[in-house]
Amino acid sequence: MVEKDVYPIGRLDKDSEGLTILTNDTSFNAALLHPTNKHKRTYMVQVDNDINEKSIQQISQGVEIKLDNGTYKTRPCIVKKLQKPPVLPERNPPVRFRQNIPTSWALIELTEGKNRQVRKMFAAVGFPVLRLVRVQIEDLKLGKLEPGKHYTIQKEELIKLLHITPESLKPKAARKPHPLKIKAKAKPNSAKTSSKFNPNIKKKK
Repeated sequence: MVEKDVYPIGRLDKDSEGLTILTNDTSFNAALLHPTNKHKRTYMVQVDNDINEKSIQQISQGVEIKLDNGTYKTRPCIVKKLQKPPVLPERNPPVRFRQNIPTSWALIELTEGKNRQVRKMFAAVGFPVLRLVRVQIEDLKLGKLEPGKHYTIQKEELIKLLHITPESLKPKAARKPHPLKIKAKAKPNSAKTSSKFNPNIKKKK
């Protein structure tokens, strides 16, 4: 049973996987997600075909993508082609496989998060995304966290890992925080990091 008023900070679309922070402390939202704060998110990206250095450079310098309110030029970011696939749990369902078309992997680190931005960035240079896994937010890492699992982290440690200043966490004079309960009990003012590898995973009740 999930405690009331527990929400993810940021989002992963239904086809994406990886690190998600769950908390009932709403002060983290603006501190972490506001564009002016420029917090780093890191993703492993599997794409159709063998991505080339020219395309890597284009993405790193910024490309134009389409948003609901028009065209947007992405900010410069860090992009690297991976020489071998990363070690990740199998995806369920698996990505499509085409025998005559290779795939390749890249790592991208960016400080903004428009709707489906990473997918649109790679598509803009002709390399559709097959798999997208968020592996890090600032110094908070996914590590070996298995699909659907979580661990509890205290507020003070989370502030340190996310490079958030305590002053930026403006407390709301609202309700008393609830303990987090996502498959297990947690302490007040703590947050959970979870792994969202299977979009079809159901919470236990």
